[in-house]
Amino acid sequence: MHDKLMIPTRLAAAPFYHQYTVEASFLQEKGAPFREEILWENGCMDEAPWDNPLTFVPTLFEEWEERLNVLDTCYAKRDTVSAEPVMIEQTAALLSVLSWMNRCRVPGADPDVFAAACADMRRMPSNVGGRLSFIVSRPSHHHSFMQLRSLFVESRKQFTLVKIEEKK
Repeated sequence: MHDKLMIPTRLAAAPFYHQYTVEASFLQEKGAPFREEILWENGCMDEAPWDNPLTFVPTLFEEWEERLNVLDTCYAKRDTVSAEPVMIEQTAALLSVLSWMNRCRVPGADPDVFAAACADMRRMPSNVGGRLSFIVSRPSHHHSFMQLRSLFVESRKQFTLVKIEEKK
């Protein structure tokens, strides 16, 4: 693996990334935004995560459950500074979940680009575009956390339908 990996232009957007390269060691950490997509784009993964959502999406749901405890603690203490990076990483995870369960790569980290692409996706929570725009514009706010939590709950329900369809 190389020392630095290229971040696809569509994913190199604030607040997720502020540059077009990332240290390979950073992508070894859980929660690195769009980790699997960046690794795949750089030839470091054999299988694209959107080609096998039944394997990759549950991992992101597990990470969400782990990080949910951290976020609950941060917001209980009104520690928005510590909550913000976790919110950003988990917002990226949500974008991945929504894309992969529809068998496509993340169309873009920008909420407007993502919302436009959602129109062609079959499984999607209601009003996801506006809700994502709010979360991305204010990742440290408690209301953003509540919206992200709600979107994960709705996404899990949608993914259950995907699993049923895939097993037919």
